[in-house]
This record gives sequence, C-alpha cells and structure tokens, in this order.
Amino acid sequence: MRRTSRTLTILGLALCLATPLMAADDAKKKSKKGKRPVAGQRQLNAAFSAPKGIELSADQQAKIAEIKKAYSSKLSAAFTKFSGSLSAEQKKSRADAFKAAKESGTKGKEQKKAIAAALKLTDEQKASQKAIGTLRKEIRGKVLAVLTAEQKEKAGIKSRGAKKKGAKKNAKKKKEAK
Repeated sequence: MRRTSRTLTILGLALCLATPLMAADDAKKKSKKGKRPVAGQRQLNAAFSAPKGIELSADQQAKIAEIKKAYSSKLSAAFTKFSGSLSAEQKKSRADAFKAAKESGTKGKEQKKAIAAALKLTDEQKASQKAIGTLRKEIRGKVLAVLTAEQKEKAGIKSRGAKKKGAKKNAKKKKEAK
C-alpha cells in the first residue's frame, strides 16, 4: 500500500512539473507563428536572396549584405509609398482577388494579372509600382553579378549574351520568311 501511494505521489509531482513546461513550449510555437513578416518585408527579403539551391561563400554573403544595406531603405520607401497610396477598397479587392486566385490554383503571371485587374490602379499608383519593379530588377542584377558562372549555371540563369544570340537567329528567320 505504501509503495503504491509513494509511486502515485511521485507521478503526481512529475505531472505538476511537466505541465508548465509543456504550456511554455506551446506558447513558444504560437509566438513564432505570429511573427511572420508582413508582405512588404517578405518582398524585401526575396529581392536580396540568392536563387534556391545556391550555397554562397562568406565573401559573397558580405557583398549581398552590402547591396542590401545600400538598397533596403530605397526599396522599403517605395513599398511604403505604394501601399500608402492604396485605398481601403483597393486593399480589400486585392486581398479578395489574391484569395480567389489562390483557390483557383492560379499562379505566376496569371495571378498578378488577376490582382492588377481587381486593383484598378491610378496612373500615379502604376508609376509607383513600376518604380518598385525597376528597383527590384536593379537589385536582382547586382545580386546575380555576385554569383560565379557555376552557380548561375546550377540555378539555370542564362547570360545576357545567350539571349542576344537567340534574338539574332529569330531576326534572321523573320527576314528570310519575308
């Protein structure tokens, strides 16, 4: 009888000690989920990232960090200007269009077109959006310039010269067809 009561007492104490620890783990998991970056921040991070599957050297990481330091404030200001210019109605229609595109399985350019059509941007908003695109393209070019030829090949990035050769061939074919 004593042995049973002693065992039950020890199990009860262990349970009392384990319960707060399990609750703390749940709280940590919930706090991590709630700290997702906002859309603009995700786009900022994506602009400065290397292509998937590419391992960067310490020197390359330092160069990309310099690029990020130089451009992050400009890009952040451009995002803030654009999102600040959207009305509440436009933000709601953008969210609805995104949700509808996601449910229908639309991705990439089709998704962007559907969202842009739902937004009904003004000329000023379109100019702001174009400025963001130009800035992102400039950043992307600088990030890709940091990569070696092998890294670019592994990521499937073609050099600009390869595109020009293809354009010349297409131009020759068009001339010959006439």
